Amino acid sequence: MQEKLKLFIPPLLLYIISFLLFSSLISKGPYHGDGLYLALQSEQTVLTHRLHYLHSHGYPFTAILGACFVAIFRSLGNEDPVLAVNFMSVLAAALSVFFFYFIVKNLMDSITAMISSMLLIVSPIFLGNAVYGNSHILFLLLFFITLLFLIKYQKTGRSAYLYFFVIFASLSGASRIQDLITLSPVLIYFFLMPPLPTSPIPLTKKVFNGIFILFPVTGFIYMFYHTILAEKFPPLAHSQGSAGLVHFIDYEVFSGIEINMQMILTYKYIIANFPLLGILLAVLGFIQITRENKRKGIFLLAWFLVPFSAFSLLNFAGPRFFIICLPPLTIAISYALSSRLKSSQLKLKILSFFLFIAIIFYMTVSFFPIAQFRHQHAALPEFAAWVGQRTEENASIIAADERLFIAHYANRKILPRPCKYKYTAEDLKAFKAVIDEQLDQSIPVYITDASLYSYDPRKEFSGFIKAHYNLESLGGHPYEDWHEGEIVMRLFQIKLYRLTKKISCCD
Repeated sequence: MQEKLKLFIPPLLLYIISFLLFSSLISKGPYHGDGLYLALQSEQTVLTHRLHYLHSHGYPFTAILGACFVAIFRSLGNEDPVLAVNFMSVLAAALSVFFFYFIVKNLMDSITAMISSMLLIVSPIFLGNAVYGNSHILFLLLFFITLLFLIKYQKTGRSAYLYFFVIFASLSGASRIQDLITLSPVLIYFFLMPPLPTSPIPLTKKVFNGIFILFPVTGFIYMFYHTILAEKFPPLAHSQGSAGLVHFIDYEVFSGIEINMQMILTYKYIIANFPLLGILLAVLGFIQITRENKRKGIFLLAWFLVPFSAFSLLNFAGPRFFIICLPPLTIAISYALSSRLKSSQLKLKILSFFLFIAIIFYMTVSFFPIAQFRHQHAALPEFAAWVGQRTEENASIIAADERLFIAHYANRKILPRPCKYKYTAEDLKAFKAVIDEQLDQSIPVYITDASLYSYDPRKEFSGFIKAHYNLESLGGHPYEDWHEGEIVMRLFQIKLYRLTKKISCCD
């Protein structure tokens, strides 16, 4: 009994350390629009007792779990939904570290598990998402649990582990369906060709179990997206769109695929997350693992390359999309280090130890100040609140991606501007008619630098606005842009302008 308890000491220490670290850096506000939307949809689910999907295509389990945290926080006297979902990510991230340790220990060894878990904790992409509400961290936790049950099933052959594998695979799909679809080939490979000593399971039983897995997982996920109760009793659910899998796969995934330089450029996220030394050690680790166990090497390489290649094709992919690519990289780095720490040569042990410290130091120093700033400041919500202070209650604000922040924190009416990279004369004329209608009714209209110049590489939109309206500056305020991702800080002084019609010579 004591020996079994000792096995839990390292992962428990990792959990406590990561939980305390993430809690001390929890974001003051939502980092970007999706985080704010998750908080508001979760709150609406609690207030209305109707399921509010996170997006038009669902993520229902993320929204349901977010609603649970909002309800718990409200019962404790805190009615801030943003803090509730931010804490959800903190807890999910810390638990991810706990389960990740056991995955690596089962695949490799305890030293590699300890090193890789510590690397994951301080990885900028992981840490950056661990401190604010999002679906990526929740999926990672559920995927780790799914994989751990698959490992246990392969080792023991016990059906109970297979049932739990089905349940958590379903929940992970209901959290981020595209991530599960992307990682399905990796799970199938592990299921059919496990890269570790296993219980002798006949091939016929594997095929039967594979079919057994396919239908429940698909069925459970589909039920989450088209809740039976919601279909029979519409008041129980509120969908922001079709909330359908087909809609998501067609519109949200395939419509965003672009075969261009984007795939090469996304390597910058990996380079920004790990120092060059870490990347070299990852390559060395992959080579070493593949030489020692080909199946294990193929599994880890597939775990990295399949989702990385898939998400690199999307024209809207940011660092958070590549969280699921980090674990195999940290395992490879850790194995390269741990195998040398076990060496009988003292110099090699010392060198490996200092390399580990150097990598940890680099990742901590590169991102910690950014996380600390977001813990102390919520630049975008504060900017939106400032807009509310500078404008009339009946004012309309022309807004692009920051429109949800202004609607929530400024409590102002939004005029959504067209967000395209190429505008037709009809697009601009139609939007001008909307602005003119507001001004003709004596409703003040405002726009910010962020909304004036975004989605406008040819200056068509901003040029059109400047040609037809006077822009009176009302000052500026710090504003953080989220589009480059959590691992960088893009802080600007953004101005607010009041629009008035220009009087032409013909008037």
